[in-house]
Amino acid sequence: METETILLEKDEYKITKSKRDYNIFNIFFYNTNRNNREKLIKSFIKTKIIRGATVTNDYTLVTFNAKTIETLNQFQEELWIKNKTKQLPFSDILRMTYQLSTQLKYIIENYKQTFLGYNKENILVIDDTDFLYLPPNHDLYNINSEDNITITSPFNSKDFYLSPEMSKLKEIPSYIHYKCVYYSLGYLLIDCLQVQNQNQNQNQNILLDNLLLKETKLYYFIKRALSEDPKNRFLLYL
Repeated sequence: METETILLEKDEYKITKSKRDYNIFNIFFYNTNRNNREKLIKSFIKTKIIRGATVTNDYTLVTFNAKTIETLNQFQEELWIKNKTKQLPFSDILRMTYQLSTQLKYIIENYKQTFLGYNKENILVIDDTDFLYLPPNHDLYNINSEDNITITSPFNSKDFYLSPEMSKLKEIPSYIHYKCVYYSLGYLLIDCLQVQNQNQNQNQNILLDNLLLKETKLYYFIKRALSEDPKNRFLLYL
């Protein structure tokens, strides 16, 4: 008899829930790069996005207590059913901002690597309050001495939120500043604050100015992340 229910399954991992104890969840990581698995798991364990978890020595299984776990897209679908809007409450946006930026900084500062960009289908929401990111294929990109990463695979706007410089890339391999991911995070936050779905071609700074955020710390956090010049992008909540 099966003792677990599969809640979510992707190419890189699956999430299951114990049938014996409904508060026990498992994330099974499939046969991807072991080093990347370890780094990603530490990025949400060491930063305490998930608390009280146990991890196997080979970093293939994370077990923890929770009540619910789902993708950000699923979370927003539930908001729509309840409230007829997919717009996240401001308190949830603040928590997501803090946790995703903390996880990203952990990866950058400890391993000098980064994600390429954010996609809502790869953001997990735990107990409706905690947010973590598991990039497709567990991809982490090395940041070189000039603060660039190397793009070696094709991508499009459906893969993640694109920075302006990524939208202009015409060939691979290409080098691009690692802070393209900062823009992607800012773009994600704006999308989650929108009442209506936004157009990919719209200027994100204009959309930001149309939101009721002016003079708030979150407004300036997103504004810094959306700088046109990648070198001037920062993740600062002041």
